[in-house]
Order: sequence, then C-alpha cells, then structure tokens
Amino acid sequence: MHLFTRAMGPQFLFMDDNAPPHRTVTVEELLESEDIKHMDWSARSLDLNPVKHVRNLLGRPVAARNLSPVTIPKLRLVLQEERAAVSQQLTNNHISNMHAQMI
Repeated sequence: MHLFTRAMGPQFLFMDDNAPPHRTVTVEELLESEDIKHMDWSARSLDLNPVKHVRNLLGRPVAARNLSPVTIPKLRLVLQEERAAVSQQLTNNHISNMHAQMI
C-alpha cells in the first residue's frame, strides 16, 4: 500500500466501507504508522459509496481492453481516458440515483 500511496501523491485519501474486518486494531495501526489518511464513512450504510460507483463506471471498460495496464502510470492514463469518455449525463444519473436511495 505504501508504494501505491507514494505513486498517488499527497492528495491520496484512503476510503473503505468501515466494515468491522477493515477496522481492526492492526489495520488502524498500519494506516497510522504509514501516515495514511482515510475518509470517515458510516459503517453498513446504504450502497452510497462513491468509490463503488466509480469503480463500476471505470473498471468495466478498463477490464474490457485487450491489453491491461501493467504499471501505475499506465493505469492512471487508462483511467483518465475512460473518465473522459463518461458522459455528464451518466454522472448526473449516478448522483440522482444515490440521492433517491437516501429518501
């Protein structure tokens, strides 16, 4: 994880779903020892985790490519390309759907 956080730079913010296995003392100590900041998130909340939505939006097209990126810089470039291909309307639909789940 340390190599990944260094590659991402100072803006890196770790996010998990706050499930009990991800919040053990060992995990907390590791995150703290590596000075990894993590986003506060409600445990067992509705599927409002934006990371899961983005992973689906970007992950499927990346996985469908003939050649998978094998380095972090190549992965970053591929993800940027796929993000550019996501329409604003699709993004708006995801935002609206997340709001609808809350009410």
